[in-house]
Amino acid sequence: MLLIWNFDESVISELPVGEVPYEKNEAPIGTEHTVLEKESRLFYNFVQGGNNGLTQTRRENMFIQLLEGLHKDDANVVCLVKDKKLGKKYKITRACVTEAFPQINWGGRTA
Repeated sequence: MLLIWNFDESVISELPVGEVPYEKNEAPIGTEHTVLEKESRLFYNFVQGGNNGLTQTRRENMFIQLLEGLHKDDANVVCLVKDKKLGKKYKITRACVTEAFPQINWGGRTA
């Protein structure tokens, strides 16, 4: 889901670009409040066409709560993906993702 959010141009974030004002979770790895794999079910709330019933304030608060529950490294990755900047920090490209996951159908995700 993170790779699609980051590299698929049809997935448009509904969150403001830039730094997110949240408190980093300093808990040792494995003891954080939430796990990224389980929290990924909420991602639809943060992209265009996912949950149009949310107010922008509620959407942003949900995102901050998600980040604060995750391990700080996972939260950092989610923040990069929000701004489609995963490839700027890590040596990963859409071509690499396509080769690794040929089953991904790109495009057509925004309603």
